[in-house]
Amino acid sequence: MKKLALISTFCNTQEKIDILKINLIKLKKLNVDTLILTPFNFLPEEIINLSTHCIITSENHILDLDMKAQLIYLNSTTKHKIKRTLVVKDYGWASLLQIKRLFSYGSNLDYDIFYQMIYDLDITSEIEKIINSNIINFFFGNNRKKYGILPKGKPHYRVGGVFGIFNKENCKLIESKIKLEKYLKCDFAEDLYGRIQEKVNIPVHNYVTMDLIFNNDEDLLNISPTNKLSLFIDNTYNKRKPIKHEVGIYFFNIQKPCNVIIDNKNIIIDREQIFFTSKPTITVDGHVINTVFDSHPLREIKINGNNDWNYIKNYEFN
Repeated sequence: MKKLALISTFCNTQEKIDILKINLIKLKKLNVDTLILTPFNFLPEEIINLSTHCIITSENHILDLDMKAQLIYLNSTTKHKIKRTLVVKDYGWASLLQIKRLFSYGSNLDYDIFYQMIYDLDITSEIEKIINSNIINFFFGNNRKKYGILPKGKPHYRVGGVFGIFNKENCKLIESKIKLEKYLKCDFAEDLYGRIQEKVNIPVHNYVTMDLIFNNDEDLLNISPTNKLSLFIDNTYNKRKPIKHEVGIYFFNIQKPCNVIIDNKNIIIDREQIFFTSKPTITVDGHVINTVFDSHPLREIKINGNNDWNYIKNYEFN
């Protein structure tokens, strides 16, 4: 049986490149050829030479915010019902489009079994056994390593796009179902992939995969330079009319009293609270923090479900 791994990548860091290299070596030992798709030629020659086939493209289709956006949010764990939200550009379609391109190109090559995978798939001994078994036509659920294992073994995604095993005909079938107009009706990429699985009626394997790197913008929900406290800055001034630079600085998760400088005033932060400033910088524990942001990602504070600026400014912490 001739086998080909269809590997989507966005390896713009050395850590990602290293993980891809490890997986390419593992697949070679398993007698699986590889087809890599990489945008912008991030990959060094060494990695390209390790692959059997490589597609280099300038295509990385990030959707405009007026088409689709991702919401990332966390709620406070205190009595003050404060919600921090990021509105970021959607990259789910870019990921799905890579899978679509790989199915389209790979299914025209002379192979019998196709392993659709993400570059950072954790190729465990169980995955190796599955590949060696020559089983075919399965989707797989996926867990996010960052979030740990959910109770009762339930995967984070019933159907993930991290790993799948298909024959040539089903590669073509799934590729035909990946359409932008359908994705725009879904919440996220795994949502569309799950709907496709139900449509084509290919079973989900009982083994749950895991990917090793999970990149999103959650770190922007806490931009504190110190472990004494957490910090989030609201930049919704970018969408208020007329635009006036005034940010809300939310201090929370206080571990130790911390000195900050806001509007040239020294303040000791020892409890959860919000300050407001029009100055371009503040200082937190000796670190200068910029308060001037691009309009995206949008960072928003809501209190009791309310994002009205006057309500937030007049809210009393007690």
